[in-house]
Amino acid sequence: MRAACLLLRHGVLPGERVAIVGKGAWSDALGLALRLRGAQVLGPFEPSEVLRARGRPTVRGLDVVRGAGESAEKETLACDCVAIAPPPSPVYELAEQAGASVVFSGEAFVVAAERSDGATSAPRLFAVGECTGVEGLRQILAQAREAGDRAAASLSGVAADV
Repeated sequence: MRAACLLLRHGVLPGERVAIVGKGAWSDALGLALRLRGAQVLGPFEPSEVLRARGRPTVRGLDVVRGAGESAEKETLACDCVAIAPPPSPVYELAEQAGASVVFSGEAFVVAAERSDGATSAPRLFAVGECTGVEGLRQILAQAREAGDRAAASLSGVAADV
């Protein structure tokens, strides 16, 4: 996906029929950008729907399965590019080095923090946004406001300790 975005940035269409694998805001934005530049966009598909890409040395198609169980149907779609949009992997290392706990969310490693205010297991360390598994601008902003209030309150205790 990043490669397709870089190509578009430099005025190069990565393909005329582009299959997008992976769902979410980033794959939706890529699909829109491709359509605006004249590409036909297939998908987005969940990774579990994709069986394999066809073609060597260039992509000629994508085998997908639609539906589940007995009603599942295999289909080969003609395409000349496959853009893969994996789930984001938030940066958690700095928070972990500062003493915060990190957990696996099922999709990525995230900082273990309260969803309401970003409080972590490390004293006076707050984490907000995707690094805590919270997505969506409204949710992140709400979490950031609460974290800012809590951080400010914790600093009043620091000033008293000095």
